[in-house]
Amino acid sequence: MKIPPALFSHISAFLIIFGSPIAFATTVTISPTENIETVVNSNPAGTTFIITPGVYRMQSVTPKNGDIFEGQSGAVLNGSRQLTSFTQSGSYYVAGGQTQHGTAVGECLAGYAGCEYPEDLFFNSVPLQRVESLSDVTTGKWYFDYATADVYFVDNPTGKTVEIGVTTHAFSGSATNVTIKGLTIEKYAAPAQDGPISGGASWIIASNEILLNHGGGIRLSTGQVIQSNYIHNNGQEGLTGTGSNILVQGNEIAYNNTLSFDFEWQAGGAKFSNTTNLIVEGNYVHNNNGQGISLDYQSYNWLVQGNRTSGNYVAGIIDEISYNGTARYNVIENDASYPGKTNPSMWWACGMANLGSSNEDVYGNTLINNSNGICAVSNSRGSGNRGTFLVQNLSVYDNVIVQSAGSATGAVANSGTYMDVYSSSWNNH
Repeated sequence: MKIPPALFSHISAFLIIFGSPIAFATTVTISPTENIETVVNSNPAGTTFIITPGVYRMQSVTPKNGDIFEGQSGAVLNGSRQLTSFTQSGSYYVAGGQTQHGTAVGECLAGYAGCEYPEDLFFNSVPLQRVESLSDVTTGKWYFDYATADVYFVDNPTGKTVEIGVTTHAFSGSATNVTIKGLTIEKYAAPAQDGPISGGASWIIASNEILLNHGGGIRLSTGQVIQSNYIHNNGQEGLTGTGSNILVQGNEIAYNNTLSFDFEWQAGGAKFSNTTNLIVEGNYVHNNNGQGISLDYQSYNWLVQGNRTSGNYVAGIIDEISYNGTARYNVIENDASYPGKTNPSMWWACGMANLGSSNEDVYGNTLINNSNGICAVSNSRGSGNRGTFLVQNLSVYDNVIVQSAGSATGAVANSGTYMDVYSSSWNNH
């Protein structure tokens, strides 16, 4: 029996064979004039949505189980509002009616107070620096008066595309087995340690460009696959999150922390906490204003292999207060140019760093011209769900380390118990 092609568009077709229904997945095409959430709500779980080229502004989607969102080239989800009407008050330009007011999260580097507020202002897709008082507004800086719903700046908006972040998430919710691919997702007002994609278990997030969002690019969850995305120029970091059985593969993660969050707090490329069975492989992680790849707090049974890191302010790879992991076959170059903490410091300023973690194997890596080489720092870090955080059972072998005179590779420790990092009973090699 031949089924007319029309039956496959905007409906679910069923063919009865021997009394059993066979469901054909729905495919729906969405244009920029439509509201994606409305279309999703009108269709069953497991629908494929084709997002056609154009800008979908301030849209937020809660998928259903098994939904697929496939962007055609030029499909852009933009979380900002375009500003076109301005008045002048003395030397200031003013845009009124800005009632959005998100959650402030984070710690900022000195001189960048205001980074924690999630609404960002863009001139031609370049973020201005937010300040906390009107008197601090100068060229390239802006102020948001929440009480009056007014935005102030001195840069002339004539002939510029001026946008302000409004919407928190592009995709969120607890649905499982969702796929998001081929989209550009930008300028969402996700708070720090969150992202415009913040979903449920077993999502596949592939071949997207994710940029200029306030916090992270993606907030991770259990069973997710993050593959072949370009995640760059986000305000705080590229990836963040927790969960088990996560695969991060073949992504480029670059130029994140544009808003100058304090990277000793959390900022930079990718940071994973409380993960189990995490695999990070084949990624290019570079020029982030913070760490490259960081396993932080109770990450267990992790594998970081075949990645390339370069030009990150902090270590290319950090294993911090975690357990049982392997870092192998990575190339780490020109990392850890941490301002004020370069040679001979070994706190953060290393190509690879173990900060209070146990049962780690480090082998087959190549490190070139980093601030320091491979470092282990033993000090008081408390305990977690698998015991005290100690540099124990660390095995570092068969790595190539090329660095200048004055740099260091090895272990350092505080006084007292933590000096045992050198004892045979702690089994570090």
